[in-house]
Amino acid sequence: MNASEDITYRLALAKGFLAEAEQDWQIERLRGMLPDLMALGSAEHFMTDYGDEDQRMLPWDLFKQESAEDELTAARHAFESATALLTQWEGGA
Repeated sequence: MNASEDITYRLALAKGFLAEAEQDWQIERLRGMLPDLMALGSAEHFMTDYGDEDQRMLPWDLFKQESAEDELTAARHAFESATALLTQWEGGA
């Protein structure tokens, strides 16, 4: 894969994940809007699946609308920035 194909592929991948996040937002599935689970530690990953057992809080109760909205706004901004950079890069190539 050349650089242009790689960038186009990764942008399409980001677009798909953003679409999933938008769907999660619409149906209020807020825990689905967390950052990449691979970036979370094992304790945080456990909480996304099982909640906080010590406090008897379900996973759906841990993730609030405000933090999910912040994540979605950041994802939208990142996608828009990447799209703009790709457009500039392709125009100059």
